[in-house]
Amino acid sequence: MRIWGGGGTLLIHCALAHSGVLGAMAEAMPGGARAFDLPGHGKGPAWAGGDYQGQCVDLAVAAMDRPGPVFGHSFGGTVALRLAVERPDLVTALTLVEPVFFAALRLHDREAYAAHGLAFAPVLAAHEAGDAHEMARRFTGMWGGAPWDPLPQRFRDTIAAQMPLIIAQGAGIDDDTGDVFAPGRLESLDIPVSLVRGSKTQPSVVAIHKVLRRLLPDVQEHVIQGARHMSPITHPREVAALTR
Repeated sequence: MRIWGGGGTLLIHCALAHSGVLGAMAEAMPGGARAFDLPGHGKGPAWAGGDYQGQCVDLAVAAMDRPGPVFGHSFGGTVALRLAVERPDLVTALTLVEPVFFAALRLHDREAYAAHGLAFAPVLAAHEAGDAHEMARRFTGMWGGAPWDPLPQRFRDTIAAQMPLIIAQGAGIDDDTGDVFAPGRLESLDIPVSLVRGSKTQPSVVAIHKVLRRLLPDVQEHVIQGARHMSPITHPREVAALTR
């Protein structure tokens, strides 16, 4: 567990990262923050199979010794939202930075879901061909914050080795194994929610935010101009200022 300042807000990082990448943002947050590493990331536990997103929620619950605000980025945002739905007694406010909950589109915007499928198809094609490095290159080109080729080989090898986790996340974010989008669950979430996205992010994120804005009863959206998907790292102070 990493703790900054008073450790007030629980931070849940994105896939292929670790809790430390949120340090600059955490240091700018009033009240401080704390964060843990997801399974298969940083110093987190190994993933042993099963419901990956659910295991991440369990780790988040274990990290909370009292109710408080929760922040989640990308896949971490889907974990934060599922945590709020499953344990409303623990979450007092949510900040979701581009939560990649594609189930929102599958259930509420089939056109946007189909467009995302076409955009993501090259990533899946590389996976089906058994080429983890090519899959990592294509995935980070779509969602990452740094060009692939200049990365040191050891970093590329590490990211390629994590590609099975990207596939494992699909059950939660595409199939909604946690039933987050079951009728009435999000509509009854009685806490303030901030949605944050970059102005240059993927179209699927814009569509996901639109669905969440329609379903959540107390929600605001904020757009960081010039930012892409990795705004907690590229624009840490701007994101910290928008955290509820």
